[in-house]
Amino acid sequence: MTCAKLQALFPGKVLRWLTLRFKSWVFNLKLLCKLKLRFFEEHHAYSQAKRDILELKKCIGQSCRIAHQFPKTIRRILYIRLDYWTQQLVGGSISHTIHVIKELHSQGIQVTAVLPQKYSELTQLGITQILLPHPKLAYDKRILAANISFGPLLDSLIEAFKPDIIYERVISGMYIVAKLVSQYQLPYVLEYNGSELVMNASFSRIQNFYENWFLDAENSVFAIASHITVVSDTIANDLTQRGIPPEKILVNPNGADPEKYCPNPELASKLRHQLGWAATDTVVGFIGTFGGWHGIDVMKAAILQLMSRINALRFILIGDGEHLAAMKAMVDEQQLHTHVLLTGMLPSSEAVVYLQTCDIYLSPQTDSLRGSPFYGSPVKLFEYMSLGKAIIASDLMQISQVLQPALRPQDLQQTPVAFNDKNAILIAPGNISDLVAAIVFLSNYPAIGQKLGSNARNQLLNHYTWKQHTQRILTFITKQN
Repeated sequence: MTCAKLQALFPGKVLRWLTLRFKSWVFNLKLLCKLKLRFFEEHHAYSQAKRDILELKKCIGQSCRIAHQFPKTIRRILYIRLDYWTQQLVGGSISHTIHVIKELHSQGIQVTAVLPQKYSELTQLGITQILLPHPKLAYDKRILAANISFGPLLDSLIEAFKPDIIYERVISGMYIVAKLVSQYQLPYVLEYNGSELVMNASFSRIQNFYENWFLDAENSVFAIASHITVVSDTIANDLTQRGIPPEKILVNPNGADPEKYCPNPELASKLRHQLGWAATDTVVGFIGTFGGWHGIDVMKAAILQLMSRINALRFILIGDGEHLAAMKAMVDEQQLHTHVLLTGMLPSSEAVVYLQTCDIYLSPQTDSLRGSPFYGSPVKLFEYMSLGKAIIASDLMQISQVLQPALRPQDLQQTPVAFNDKNAILIAPGNISDLVAAIVFLSNYPAIGQKLGSNARNQLLNHYTWKQHTQRILTFITKQN
């Protein structure tokens, strides 16, 4: 039927209405087709992922373990981190990734890195960074399916780059690197920073309906790996309970860059002046995620108590997270804007300037993980140590080990306080009164805080720089082979 006949049959308004309805119907039909196609593609990839995981499971406890061919000299490393949904450019895990790659590069090793974001510090060094594609969503089924889509990219990189070693930061649900390693018979070093499944169970409101598949993928990856580096004894114990031989595991705490995180009194004085704070004010600092096990509620309650007792206290709180809104609400309600500075998330180059302004640092983690002891190795703790100021931290697992010897709350009641060989003040996790008492003590005795900070920096320089961290990995790999 021609346009002229349609116009003769229908009035103008009716014809326009019919035309719009027809276009809408065509649009919806196309959208439906796209959604159906995407669903079937994703379902096919998910089904393939399940078959892959079942195949990889055969390697657990059987004679088909990979005959890793170790080179005499490590010249090329392919570093892989497959959390494609990560948008952050700062944070503990990002710092770990950047500094391990930088230190490998400083050893004369050619590193190609597959990453969710490109990092300027690596770009400046000329390190090749391959950016992962970014699907809009990252739910459990799609994470499993993403293994299939990443396969060709990683396969082509291995063929082209011909790495001596593949180094992967373990991401829950990701197994594709282990599958490729089993094909290429390459040395495979895993960096495992603890169970994301435990974290999700403790702090996420969303249930993982594919948890068993994620666990199977993890166990298969662990079995195929030649070496596994972990940041704490708690994680190592978890792996051995899952059947991983202890000789395959290196416990290697996190670290800091002592050149970037170093005391700078002139810069600190300048920022205090800009903020309108006096040189005699005691500035307390925190950096991290406002959520989970970071003790934000404890810190918030302590600030409320302290503001009514010591007018010369100031707080700089750096970071973002689900509990930041509650902290902002408290600052607004109590009108503490001149005493409490909430910076939000900052690039590390800016965050370190604010941290240098502080006299005291807080690391008030709580032991709130469901079904697991605290397994963290907080990067901020090592950055605090490197800055050479007093630290108040939770008396918890590795935090206690790294900061030993340390003062406890009962030691602060002694006269005199024996502090010359101590590195920090350790308090009971979640104990608000302990935190308040420790801050009051250090504000009253700044010289003791300075000595604690100096000792902590020496401890960092002797044991916990990123250079030492990375060298321990290389030594562990080469010594065993």
